[in-house]
Amino acid sequence: MDMMDIQEKTSVFLELIHCSHHMDYWIYSPEGILFRSTAEAEHVLDLLFKKTGCFEYMQRSIGTTPMILSGEADLHWIAVKQMREDKISAYHVLGPFLTSSIHESVVQYAHDAVHGLAPQTGIDSLAEDLQALSVVSIQGYCQYAVMLHNLVNGELLPESCIQHQPAPLSGFLSASSEIKVPKKMKDRLNIYLAERTLLHAIMEGDANAAAASSLSAQKQVARVRAYTGNALLDMKIACTTFTTLCTRAAIEGGLSPSFAYPIGDDYIRKIFASNNLEYVGELKTHMYNDFVARVHELRVNPNYSKPIQSCCDYIQLHPAEPLSIDVLANRLGYSKYYLSALFKKETGCSVSAYIKCARIERAKVLLSSTDLSVENIWEAVGFSSRSVFGKAFCSIVGMTPREYRERNLIL
Repeated sequence: MDMMDIQEKTSVFLELIHCSHHMDYWIYSPEGILFRSTAEAEHVLDLLFKKTGCFEYMQRSIGTTPMILSGEADLHWIAVKQMREDKISAYHVLGPFLTSSIHESVVQYAHDAVHGLAPQTGIDSLAEDLQALSVVSIQGYCQYAVMLHNLVNGELLPESCIQHQPAPLSGFLSASSEIKVPKKMKDRLNIYLAERTLLHAIMEGDANAAAASSLSAQKQVARVRAYTGNALLDMKIACTTFTTLCTRAAIEGGLSPSFAYPIGDDYIRKIFASNNLEYVGELKTHMYNDFVARVHELRVNPNYSKPIQSCCDYIQLHPAEPLSIDVLANRLGYSKYYLSALFKKETGCSVSAYIKCARIERAKVLLSSTDLSVENIWEAVGFSSRSVFGKAFCSIVGMTPREYRERNLIL
């Protein structure tokens, strides 16, 4: 597909996007030279793209799947590599956009980042430009990412194949060097990993994973430390902290901040209004299940028919089981030929490709949030051997499972 053909299609694509969101479009050379953009504040926003670390991550990334870039501030971009004969011929970028209402700290960060590097007129209008950015849900920007990849490369991929740039730990590492390491670090690590498992279930709207992990993981998370010497107050503090984390996880899962924050605030008010220790614990459990259910309802794809949504749900929730078009067709009562054709038509990929991506996505969670060995992980997500798992992981993620763990597991 030549560049002229892509430009014609992208102009139509942008018109469709602009019906809901305003997002600027950028094309960079393999060396990072800006070919063109639709941005009025081109120079300032290009500087921000590079100053936030997103540009560097895009160029250093491995693999060919679309990327969601998230830099030092709460600014995000979608990036797709245009491939020609296994080489990058250009980078196609959409953004920046927001995932929640802009905070004044983002404006201040952006102002500091470009100060002295851009014309004063561009800096003066920066706050107004940032305020005008669209807030896009996770479902929305993931759909845009796979659509742009298909437009540029003619390849249909499920959303689970998207690479997400890890959120930066700005200032954390230098500050943490002065903190004394607790004696029971392993215990704190287990609590942290349990929290990540629970919060990931909220972000995915995965009710089955939440139910499976809640007994063991919530026991870890619910181990209240003695902050005040008052058991009830200590429990309220722990549950309030957990509610805050769950609220943010729900927002990352696509729930509107204007909807998620009032829900979290309401639970926190109920927690502090109670004088019963057992009831506070019950509120925490109810709050957690409530957020999981709301994100799950949000993430059901309205464009999928009931049988295809059932297929996707079953694959996402049972990746370790033997899965195939025969298994799914038998469960739903359709012929495998009909179901296979319908699945490809509605999702844009084959059942086998969707299964592979779902298994890799679950493996990424286990690699980044548990200390399970790679051997245990490939078995837990349904691969037949370590070599098959490693090959599939590299083809989708662009690195080995070990490399992914080294980059994403925080100890």
